[in-house]
Parts: sequence; structure tokens; C-alpha cells
Amino acid sequence: MPISSKDGLKEYYKKQKVVDTYVKDRFSTPLGRYMHVSQVLFLNKFVKGKRIMDLACGPARLSKDIRGFVEAYALDYSDEMIQIAESILLGWKIKKVDAFAFSLKEEFDLIYSFRFIRHYHLKERVKVYTQIKKHLKKDGIFIFDAVNYDKSYHVRKRKGFHHYQIYDRLYKKKDLIKELKENGFKDIKLYPCLNHLYTITAISKLTAAISIPGWGYKLIRSLEKIPSNNPLEWMIICRKK
Repeated sequence: MPISSKDGLKEYYKKQKVVDTYVKDRFSTPLGRYMHVSQVLFLNKFVKGKRIMDLACGPARLSKDIRGFVEAYALDYSDEMIQIAESILLGWKIKKVDAFAFSLKEEFDLIYSFRFIRHYHLKERVKVYTQIKKHLKKDGIFIFDAVNYDKSYHVRKRKGFHHYQIYDRLYKKKDLIKELKENGFKDIKLYPCLNHLYTITAISKLTAAISIPGWGYKLIRSLEKIPSNNPLEWMIICRKK
């Protein structure tokens, strides 16, 4: 069974092999690079002049490329991930916290959390939402990612569910919006990411295999400008009620 418990995920992300290869395993291919750059560009549209928090920052994959904030905090539970973040993030305040129960004196204009909330069942997600709302200013912005059921379920079934070590909540669009509204968020907007999964996966594999990953990234970037109603994932922006 995929890991979905708090303790199970905490132990998984403390493993040195997982920590050491986290970015390489997920974001070194042309497709992975495109995903990373898309998320960074999206976040950088909203951080200027703001006090921000990266909740469950991991090895600071995103935060190392974020610019223009007034003050920034990076939070994680894994000592191993925090050690990497501390070596990369200059000028950030880095703290070890349990994302399900923590308290800072500061309130934030923007909190973001990628590849984290999606790994838990509803009971745990609600706890994280509660912490986020507690630390956001009124009308503060929350940004995160979610996986589209209508695309991902068929991808995972085709590949084999046993290949997925970590649980992901797969959302219908209406269910995701309903969940956020019920947990104190408004002005919810979903932005598609990885619109043409099968084609860009083929491009990524082929160009990496023949050692022209730069061309693969450029092709994927161009193709992803074509819209789709059925992306693999969304980037979500919403506000605290």
C-alpha cells in the first residue's frame, strides 16, 4: 500500500537516499525541469513585497529560486531536509516544525506548499489547512498543487498502481473546489500544468536518451502553451476567507 500516514511519510523523507536524490529523481529530466520552472515562475508572480512561508520546504527546490519577498520562512520536519535547505537559502528563517501542529508569532501574506498536502487523507489535510489559515493574514494567499483524477488515475492504472510508493489524493475539479471552500478558502483558481502528458513524456525520454535534454525542454515548453481541459496536475491559488 502507498505510504499515507504522518509517521510513515516522516520516516520516508528522513531516509538519506531519498533526501540525497529527491531533486535528481523528480526534476532532472526535460519534463521535470519544465515542471520545476513552471512552478517557480508561477510563485514569483505573487511573492513580491510579501512575507512568505514555504511549508514542508524539503530540500528548498522551489524556494532557492524565489525572489522579491520582504521576509521568508522555510519550514520542514526532516532534519536531513532542513540541513540541505540551510545550505542553500540565504536570508531565510528556517525552522523545524510539525506541519499539523505548529505556532509562529508571525502572520504571512502568502503560504505555499508543493508535493505535500496531496500525500495525506482528508483528516490530515484539514489539520494542515487549519495551520495555514492560522498563519495567514486576512485575505492572505495560499498556493499549492493537486493531482487531476481524470488524467492521473488512467496513467497510474496503465503503469501499475504498485509503482507508486507515496499516496496522492486524486481530485475531481469540483471536489477540490468544494474541499477548499469547506475549509475556509475563497477566490479559488486552478491553473493547469502538464497539459499533454503522453506527448511530453515521450519527448522527455527521447531527448534525454540522445543527450539533447535542452531541446526536449524547449519542445515541451512550446507544446505546453496549447491549452487542455485535462492536465495531469493543477497549481491552485486561493485566499483565506
